[in-house]
Amino acid sequence: MSLEKVSVVGAGLGGLLTSYVLLKRGFNIELLEEHESIGLPRHCSGLVSDYVISFLGGLVKEYVINRFNEYSVKIVEDGEVREALTLRFRKPVYLVDRVGLEKGLCDVVTSLGGKVSTKTIVTEVDLSKNFLVTNRGLRHYDLVVISEGATRRLVRPLNLCRVSKYLIGPQAFLSVSESPETVEVIVTPLLGSEGFGWVIPVSEKHVILGLATTSKKASLLLRYLAKRVFKPLSSYKIENFFGGLIPADRPCEKIVGENYLLVGDAASITKPVSRGGIYSLIEEVTVLRDSLSRGSLTQDLIISKYKRLLRFLKIQHLIYETILSIGGYYKLVKSLTEFELREVKILDYDKLVTDPVMSVLLALSASISR
Repeated sequence: MSLEKVSVVGAGLGGLLTSYVLLKRGFNIELLEEHESIGLPRHCSGLVSDYVISFLGGLVKEYVINRFNEYSVKIVEDGEVREALTLRFRKPVYLVDRVGLEKGLCDVVTSLGGKVSTKTIVTEVDLSKNFLVTNRGLRHYDLVVISEGATRRLVRPLNLCRVSKYLIGPQAFLSVSESPETVEVIVTPLLGSEGFGWVIPVSEKHVILGLATTSKKASLLLRYLAKRVFKPLSSYKIENFFGGLIPADRPCEKIVGENYLLVGDAASITKPVSRGGIYSLIEEVTVLRDSLSRGSLTQDLIISKYKRLLRFLKIQHLIYETILSIGGYYKLVKSLTEFELREVKILDYDKLVTDPVMSVLLALSASISR
């Protein structure tokens, strides 16, 4: 299929990376962003694997803030916090400045000839007539890339996703008297079976505190965790809040069509266990890059290459369902501590490949909990 004009809806990381790949393959790109500033409002914490850093290469190098070789898992129950176990990684995990990265990518996109239109709100996508309705008039396209994020406001009326299920993911940027040395993962019955929290050291005096939960009291729970985790050992001040919805369903059934492509959270390709979306996004962009020739797209080739990503996500969902069968993250960690396990070696951060001993203990925990 020969394509003269591509409209990309949403200038988050997904829209920017897709635009970058398409521009490199000779496509004419217009990137439509509803907000005034690229990268804002902020949504994500910014933890990524060594694989993601390697893929992005020079695009991300100057935006790396911190790196970690392990996470500390802590249990919050009965008003107390205690350390449960350590997750140790074979390769480092990195914290990147997502806002800076997206602004930098936008500069690269424009330098390659892409047009970026901010304050442009797309209200409707018409796939039958190949046009978009925006607050600035109609936009005609040969291919539309929908990378609108988790809300799927445009995707749902098109019936491209059967189910839309979400977790709530509030986060806060805090100043503290002393940051932890590494990332802390928080499990507690207060967040429900699907929920967990995190503390990410940004600098010696600043951290990101966040959580994922189905509870409608997510913001109150975030404040509660701040009190439990930082007091009385450390004083803290909440400087600002950010975050948003996190897709919690399986990938959309119709990710790609003759004249459209769903990207990132809009396609619900987040990893169900960690709720991270960047690895799957990188894999999706790789599929797109490898399926394009100059100025043209082969739908069947893209679909065939997507199957590998979908198989990976299917396995991730099976792991997630196993965790839920145990009773969720809190029950899983409690079960592992009953085996007196104090350290888990993660061989692959993105795919959650653990050492053989951990795999056996996970299976035992699942069978005992049934």
